Amino acid sequence: MRIDSAGNVGIGTTAPDESLVINGGVKIRGTNKLSFTNTSDQTFIHAASSNVLAFGTDSTERMRIDSSGNVGIGNNSPTQRLTIGSTSDSVSRIQFLSSASGANTIHFGDGASADAYVGYINYAHDSNSMQFASGSTERMRIDSSGNLLVGKTGTANLATDTTAGHT
Repeated sequence: MRIDSAGNVGIGTTAPDESLVINGGVKIRGTNKLSFTNTSDQTFIHAASSNVLAFGTDSTERMRIDSSGNVGIGNNSPTQRLTIGSTSDSVSRIQFLSSASGANTIHFGDGASADAYVGYINYAHDSNSMQFASGSTERMRIDSSGNLLVGKTGTANLATDTTAGHT
């Protein structure tokens, strides 16, 4: 261990460039909690129980990875690979952001390179449309006017049903 003239502490290093530099593995025993505090707020990483890793801010657990690898955001008992929110929440949201000319996509596939993206839900910001695909092909679209297009990507050649007042 070394304490330099600036008061920086180095463990496993002779040239610490921060308040504390540890070069090598670290074991925390006892409370198994690594906390970062600024006044009364506490941000932490905590081994909440055997094989569970919890992350928190403002002294409250916000995310957990359980022993099965399930991740809970706002949920400390995730039952799926990703669980967001809990039954006590009135609203849970996931937000995807991209540029005004970009797109946000959720892909469905089996991991094989040819089938990695055989299904998807895509929102294209440049056309303000939502597309749905299966078998690697777009099958349905909701355009910016709210038209539901099945097997088409545009409204050209759509018949008008004048009796029902719908297109």
